[in-house]
Amino acid sequence: MQLIVSPGAVKAFRKMPQKDAETLLGKLQKVADAPKGKHSAAKQMTDHPGFRLRHGDWRAVYRLDFDAGRMVVDRVGKRGEIYR
Repeated sequence: MQLIVSPGAVKAFRKMPQKDAETLLGKLQKVADAPKGKHSAAKQMTDHPGFRLRHGDWRAVYRLDFDAGRMVVDRVGKRGEIYR
């Protein structure tokens, strides 16, 4: 599956500490490589049609589009800010 990061998420990645950004991107890539696999840091959200992936205090909100073969990362941010 192709991993696509929205411009807003790219901006947020640039503001993050480099180590956290690299780890979060690595986890997102693992999900994109096996979207139907079991990922302990990923969970389907109840109030949003997408999923979230966590790393420490950081969260990434993404959507899976199986028809198009892509995973779109919509937002990235700290735990307290991402769900607003």
